[in-house]
Amino acid sequence: MGMKLSSTLLAAGLPTAHLRYEAAIGAGPVWAGYEVLAGVVRDLLPLLQKFGIATPEEIGVETLAVRLREEVANAGGVARLPALVSAWTRIKES
Repeated sequence: MGMKLSSTLLAAGLPTAHLRYEAAIGAGPVWAGYEVLAGVVRDLLPLLQKFGIATPEEIGVETLAVRLREEVANAGGVARLPALVSAWTRIKES
C-alpha cells in the first residue's frame, strides 16, 4: 500500500494522517539484514521468474545472504531493507 496509505485513509473518512517513511540500514559482517534481504528476494522469486527477470539459478537465493554480507562488508558499504510507510491519525470525539 505504501504511498497510497494517505489517500486510502482520507477516502475512508479519516482526518489527514501523519506519515512516516523509514528504511533500516546496516553494514559490516554481523548485520542481520542480509538474511532479511535474501528472504525478500526468495519471496519475490515467482514474480522474477514470471516476468523473465531472473531464474532461481541466476539468483542463487540459498547463498544470497552470505554473498551480500561478503560484498557489502568487503566494500565497506551499507545495505538497506525495503522501505516501510506508516501513518497515524486521530478521530476527534464529539
